[in-house]
Amino acid sequence: MLTVMAHPDDAELWGGGTLAIHAQAGAPVTIAVPRTNEVRDREAAAGAEALGAALRLLDELTADSLRGLLTELRPEVVITHNVDDIHPDHQQAAQTLLAALPEVVITTEYPRRIYTCDGYHNLHRDGRPLHLPVIVDVTNVWGLRQI
Repeated sequence: MLTVMAHPDDAELWGGGTLAIHAQAGAPVTIAVPRTNEVRDREAAAGAEALGAALRLLDELTADSLRGLLTELRPEVVITHNVDDIHPDHQQAAQTLLAALPEVVITTEYPRRIYTCDGYHNLHRDGRPLHLPVIVDVTNVWGLRQI
């Protein structure tokens, strides 16, 4: 499982329970976010550790960097932001991932599935609620170690 997020704390905020469940089940989980600064990068590392995930800090969140990561990891599942998320950085991260996918999927047949996660107040960029048809019960990891 790979999650591609715009900011160092997005994986924990928007998909942390799902990532933790998969990590506890023994699935390899990787969080990919762009480098920001030393403090935020350390926060991202601590968050990934708490979830049981590996962290990949990308120098830039580009289609090329994501193609390389996807080809290397060949994740079954990728989670990212919704392209219509209210936050423009989230929109850009999702669009960048989508731009990377066709070539990688044709070449490797991975990922098999792409899911989007919740966002700020579950809002679409036009103010409507985001369409989130899959709900994951994260009750079993709710008490996960706090950072």
